[in-house]
Amino acid sequence: MSGLVAGPHHALLLPKSKNEAPLALRLGAVGGLHGQLGDGGVVSGPFNPQTEDPREIEALAGVDLPRCAAGGLFSVWSDNNGELYASGKHSLGTARKQAWWEGRSHGRDEKVAQDEDQSDATIPCLVRGPLDEPVDLIACGEHMTAVVLASDRKENKARVWWKGMGMEMERNTSQNEGTWQPVDLGKERGAVSGISCGDGTGWHVVVRVIKET
Repeated sequence: MSGLVAGPHHALLLPKSKNEAPLALRLGAVGGLHGQLGDGGVVSGPFNPQTEDPREIEALAGVDLPRCAAGGLFSVWSDNNGELYASGKHSLGTARKQAWWEGRSHGRDEKVAQDEDQSDATIPCLVRGPLDEPVDLIACGEHMTAVVLASDRKENKARVWWKGMGMEMERNTSQNEGTWQPVDLGKERGAVSGISCGDGTGWHVVVRVIKET
């Protein structure tokens, strides 16, 4: 494996080669209850860490995936082209309210309902990022997803986009956003080198910015 991230209830593992399928692992009883493991099924019942095995995410086999993030009940991946894939409970975190949901899994044609009250996605599907542009960094909190656009990093623009339930810093309000919301980190130009989201009920994003000299 080339990378590992852990959320509150499940973990994601990235392979060394795109010819291998990424893996997902339950960390608790609800770790696969909404399809966040991405293996096409819903896992319920008792949890025993001694007998729990990682599950292959066959839908993403053959996709070069340098980045992934585990939310509370959902998962997000990003490939080398900056496209986003997600599975799990999208009414939390990725907020399946608007028409950003592509409804297409990798290598398949599949109809997926737009309504956030419909069934969860059990396989990773393409989703639209902010402005339909490639993303370069991703992070997930329990109820939100944050990304940085590749174009913003190239232009040294300190801007972060987020979707889901979080604290919008400009208005200082907590709300569930169904569309991507931008947060400009200031007039001073700088390159965002890393982002992470708060754990548990923490609705915040930690951003590392390197200023121009």
